[in-house]
Amino acid sequence: MPQATEALLTLAEMSSFLHMSQKTVLKLAREKKIPALQIENEWRFRQIDVDSWLQNQLHGEEVEGLANLTDGMSVPLGDVLPDAALVHNMRARDGMGAVEELAARAYSNNW
Repeated sequence: MPQATEALLTLAEMSSFLHMSQKTVLKLAREKKIPALQIENEWRFRQIDVDSWLQNQLHGEEVEGLANLTDGMSVPLGDVLPDAALVHNMRARDGMGAVEELAARAYSNNW
């Protein structure tokens, strides 16, 4: 019986695990930037290989081009958003209020 570390994950499972879109994970797999196996037109990911890859990511060995992806996990949020986009003292107390407050901030900055 295979151990949990030998489990093969589907594209959907890997997307959920990495908190990335399936399109982004698929692009990384096709470009060989993430460890993956293609089995009959379907991509699979060995849990142990992905865990090792993630460990390398955490230690600063950034995969070339990963930071250029829209939802790449190596992009610091502060590098993407201007200071004016940050709301330090949000007054909203619910989701709709937060959306309205953020929309007002965007409107006032002509975004």
